[in-house]
Amino acid sequence: MNWVAVNACLDRLSPVRCIHDDEVLTQHTWRDGDFIDAPRETEKELSLLRGDVSVADACAYRSRLSKISASKIAKAGRRQTTAGKIRAAGLAVVHTPGRVEGGPHVSVIWPPDDPIERQVTPWPGDVPKAFAACFNEGGEGGER
Repeated sequence: MNWVAVNACLDRLSPVRCIHDDEVLTQHTWRDGDFIDAPRETEKELSLLRGDVSVADACAYRSRLSKISASKIAKAGRRQTTAGKIRAAGLAVVHTPGRVEGGPHVSVIWPPDDPIERQVTPWPGDVPKAFAACFNEGGEGGER
């Protein structure tokens, strides 16, 4: 079984439909302004967090620590969009909380048809550009 299928939520509406189009999604980066727009070489999906997640909270979530140094937070950043914008760009948004009941992790997957069972990488040329165009201008860094 693949990572997405193993980690998809058990919501009765399905891991795709439980995230509504108007739901805010946050992408975190450890270096403000340096966001990835496609899965890395060994990955099948891009990770985002559900909601208006602060830079500090995203740092804590990703490092699995409750206390992150102020200097590390100051270098980090975030940018936001909605699930609907990502879907309109031709990608799927899947709730993949893993073992954390109701956890905030979501996966962005291409192609959007049957994203639980099928994830194709690398993404074709225009897909990363379409993904990047879904976000607010520039993102936000530092302690927020």
